[in-house]
Amino acid sequence: MRFKQQITLAFTGLTALIFLMIGLMMYFLTEKYTRQEYFTRLKLRSEIAAKSKFGADKLSNNIYQEVRKQHLQVLPNEKEYIIKVENGKPILNSKENLPSVLIRKVIQSNYAEYTQYGTYFVAILYRNSPEETYIVAISATDPVGKQDLQRLKFILLLCFLVMSLLSYFMGNWFAIRFTTPISKMITKVNNISAYNLDLRLDPSKKAKGEMEKLAITFNNMLDRLETAFQIQNNFVSNASHELRTPLTAILGAVELALMNPQGDNKEALELVYKQASRLNDIINGLLKLAQSGYNYKKQLNDAIRLDELLLSIIEDLKVTNPDNQVQLDFSELPEQASDLALFGTEPLLRLAINNIIQNACKYSDNKPVLVKLSTTKDKICILVSDQGIGIPQKDLEHIFELFFRASNHGDRKGFGLGLPLSYRIFKVHQAILDIQSVESKGTDVYVYFNKKA
Repeated sequence: MRFKQQITLAFTGLTALIFLMIGLMMYFLTEKYTRQEYFTRLKLRSEIAAKSKFGADKLSNNIYQEVRKQHLQVLPNEKEYIIKVENGKPILNSKENLPSVLIRKVIQSNYAEYTQYGTYFVAILYRNSPEETYIVAISATDPVGKQDLQRLKFILLLCFLVMSLLSYFMGNWFAIRFTTPISKMITKVNNISAYNLDLRLDPSKKAKGEMEKLAITFNNMLDRLETAFQIQNNFVSNASHELRTPLTAILGAVELALMNPQGDNKEALELVYKQASRLNDIINGLLKLAQSGYNYKKQLNDAIRLDELLLSIIEDLKVTNPDNQVQLDFSELPEQASDLALFGTEPLLRLAINNIIQNACKYSDNKPVLVKLSTTKDKICILVSDQGIGIPQKDLEHIFELFFRASNHGDRKGFGLGLPLSYRIFKVHQAILDIQSVESKGTDVYVYFNKKA
């Protein structure tokens, strides 16, 4: 069932239910009032009849009947009953056809009302003297009241049907008005594909609130998708360029060697080896990047002490880069060594942190690099600070893109894989990577880990 039809039916059903409840309440209240008003009339007649027959100013039967005809409206099927009560028991004859329930109730309570097959009965217990007690009862039907109730029932039913039909059309109009912005959004969204991700939804000026938020949220999602596609396109372009460059050099060197098969091919082989090594580094970097993926379900079960990991990385760095001037600062370590521990994958964290420190050494030309480990209440922080060339402000927002390199990198070797790789590894470990840099002054890299629970 379409959303518009659901809204229409829900609106119609709710409105019809409200009208039905109001109609039922009106009918039963009217029916109760009509019945009570008729009982009141019968009670008044029974009191008049009792006083006329047994009161101090009692009238003869002929005079009483004359007064009734002149001053009291004769009720349909009206009957009057006078029954003597002796020792708490009524003395009945064959003509008194009163319901036994009515007689029993009036003896107990001095007054009784009863309805049987559309006939109303009212009875009072009248004590003419301590020795004389009578039941005075009046019965009558109320065809006028019954007709009025039937008429009211018909009117209420007709109103219910008319209002239900009207509410259906109103609900349909309301549903169309409500779903029109959504239908327009759906139509425009269906026109968006991978080839026109620049299209955006226009938040309707009439559809404020949730509709406007929906359009804005969808536009934000399209922004992220467009960015992702651009990054993917840049990746393909840059990867093709990075892979093609060493392959072109290798093919050129091999072609020259083949043109001179008798000559000394050492220089060509050295070039092939150099470019093949470069190609191998690129492929290894891409492989590590793929292995680091966004696999949050992967179990990070290694218990890692970050101070020990940093010491191990620095020791390895002395072998790979003997000229480094990395300075470790453990002056703000906590008293409890457990505050420096976390769960993760040790080889991946080693690779990510090593990339950050290697970059600091490379882009500062082996000037002093500070590596500081500290803690807060719920975080462990690693700071890597260098005094190198820094990163231009316009490049900061792109540094986590694959194969992107800052515009001031000069002739320093690299492929633009290390920082994106580190970023992904830290994200898998739910760590935050924050980079602050000023061109020509240096770069500060902060890595914030959550403490082990």
